[in-house]
Amino acid sequence: RPHLLDCQMDLSFRESILAQLRAQAARTATLAQLITKCNTERALEIAQRETEEELQLALKRANQERTELIGKVNKSRPLAPIEDRTAAIAERERKVQGLLNERLEAAKYKSERNATDIELMRLLDSLKKNVQAVTKEIAEVQNSVAQAQATRDELQRENEHHSRLYQTVYDEHIALSLEFNKAVQEARRLQSENVEMAGRIKKEEEALSMLTADVSAHEGARALDYEVLELPASTPSPPRSAAPATPSARAVPSASSAVLLSGQASGLPGAVLRRWEGHQGDVLDLVAYNSGGARLASCGSDKRVKLWDAAGKNTFTLSGHTMSVTCVDVNPACTAVASGSADKTVYLWSLSTGRSLTKFVGHGEKIQAVLFANSANRLFSSSHDRTVKVWDLDRNVLETSLLCSSVATGLCRDRDGPTFFSAHFDRSVRHWDARLPSKKPTHELATTCTLPITNIVALPDFSKCLVLSKDSSITVIDVRAYKIAQTIALEGRVASAGCRLAVSPDGQYVACGTDAGALVVWDVATGKQQGQPLSGHSAAITACAWLATGELATASLDKSVAIWGSKPR
Repeated sequence: RPHLLDCQMDLSFRESILAQLRAQAARTATLAQLITKCNTERALEIAQRETEEELQLALKRANQERTELIGKVNKSRPLAPIEDRTAAIAERERKVQGLLNERLEAAKYKSERNATDIELMRLLDSLKKNVQAVTKEIAEVQNSVAQAQATRDELQRENEHHSRLYQTVYDEHIALSLEFNKAVQEARRLQSENVEMAGRIKKEEEALSMLTADVSAHEGARALDYEVLELPASTPSPPRSAAPATPSARAVPSASSAVLLSGQASGLPGAVLRRWEGHQGDVLDLVAYNSGGARLASCGSDKRVKLWDAAGKNTFTLSGHTMSVTCVDVNPACTAVASGSADKTVYLWSLSTGRSLTKFVGHGEKIQAVLFANSANRLFSSSHDRTVKVWDLDRNVLETSLLCSSVATGLCRDRDGPTFFSAHFDRSVRHWDARLPSKKPTHELATTCTLPITNIVALPDFSKCLVLSKDSSITVIDVRAYKIAQTIALEGRVASAGCRLAVSPDGQYVACGTDAGALVVWDVATGKQQGQPLSGHSAAITACAWLATGELATASLDKSVAIWGSKPR
């Protein structure tokens, strides 16, 4: 708006200058009319002088004729006295002298008028030049006024656009405020229910403790009665039966131990059990998570993120990106999924509802990888703009931006929440701590890869990282000592675009796909390939993910997702 006011003031100033120039042009036209009038009077005077000259010539001819007649008369009569003739000659000489004086006055007047005419002509030429200059300046001022008016109209349109944007943001603010108030009320209600439930649980536990004590006393009394009444004295007493364990004292196996007890984690993929078309375009990334059972999240070039169960049923399709979705990741709590796209944005989605939670904008190029922090409520994203951004998920804002000398092609979690590893196009691995104000890596390790790194993954115990390179090698890095522990040479060529590595839940095996659509598994400890490559896709495999059930999922450029079964070792 200040710029619009300046434009209006400049427009008013230019209009005043234009009015002054028009007034000057009017005065110039008036002067030109006066000059034209003077020229007309001069022409009349010239015509009058020509008429007088003709009259003088006529008078001269008349005098000559009169003189001739007088001479004839004088010849015919006697001459007048000398005195009379002398007086007549003197009188004629006076008349002639008067005529000569008048002629001199007329010549003088004529020269003065000629000088005036010349001066007027010069003045007229100067006025014509001034009129031309003024006309040119008027045209320039008119152009400036037109440009100023166009600028003013453009600023008015921008002002209207900004007003509409402000109104939209204000409406969204009101809507978000209402949603926030509802969320606060819901949180208070849930907190009240939580307190009430805690009280009920406490009462139930007290009642259960009392019941357990009664049961123990009853069992003890029954055992004593049996020993005294039923058994003979020579027979040794049987051992006293132990009291049954309470439900709270029962051991509950962890998720990893449940997998190992199932007997499937110790097997290797042997064949494709199920396969379905995952997307309308290439499937670019895949990640597994456990939320009420083994599930998958995939993304592809059709601009969508899809959620699946292990049977291949599509539970949610998440739409919002305007270009190919290049990467996905699920948070450790299995409540949200993040997606990065070539449209330079990062979306956060709810796994339970499939709705968009927030949208992060800040990268200058396409997103290469997204990663949830291990314990803190943070999200990391890397881009081709050579930055890794840290997003605060509590406030949904950018926490910090880490500058890299090379594009970060892959990210993986570390044991501590704010720390993580990044693999780069310059064949190096860097360790970061998002809490440090220096915004520089805490450690940097150059690998022996001959081609760029495409992916990085950590073992379940976070003792080692596995780095995949386009030179068909996997580098095992000891993260405790920050040195290379082992290099695994792969047989065949891995996917040129970079396949997401998958580590088995027990950390014993690593799986990767090839350009030909085959699946290959290696032993992490020995670096030996386990069996021959398994065919299952018709195009390059882009991602592998090990399910909690022991099955392995793969995504491919043939638009499909496959589930591989295990075979005994």
